[in-house]
This record gives sequence, structure tokens and C-alpha cells, in this order.
Amino acid sequence: MILYTSSGRLRECRRVLRDGTRLALYTTAPELRGTPAAPEPIASHGHFYVDSELVELARSAGLRDVAVRNDRGGQLLTARS
Repeated sequence: MILYTSSGRLRECRRVLRDGTRLALYTTAPELRGTPAAPEPIASHGHFYVDSELVELARSAGLRDVAVRNDRGGQLLTARS
């Protein structure tokens, strides 16, 4: 499943979470574009973020303790509200 992430969507997550709640989000990195993990037409219509961009999106949404673990193109973002 591809999650289309944006700062606005992450801000909405932050808005509905109680302070201190943990968030885990799994998505696909750009290196998997066009593979079975992110085939066409998803690959052409989706936006894929490199790890550092994903961290910045979460931080700008007001999340803290943000980390991204990339395992061969599968990105696991963890954060705290």
C-alpha cells in the first residue's frame, strides 16, 4: 500500500493524537518507483519522498522524536505527538 504523505496530512494526524502518542507510518521510497512495490500508474501519480524529506515533513507537522528507517525502499517513519 502506498501512502501519499504530505505535511497537511501529517498535521491532521498530529491534531487528532493526544500528546505523547506514538505514530508509525510505512510508505515506499523513490527507489521503488516502477517496481512491483509501486507499479504504474501509481508510480506516475504518487509523490515519493527521500528519507530526509519525510523527516522534515513530519517535523514541520509538529511531530517530535522523528526517525525514518529505510529497509531496501520500505520506509518506516516513527514519531511522537
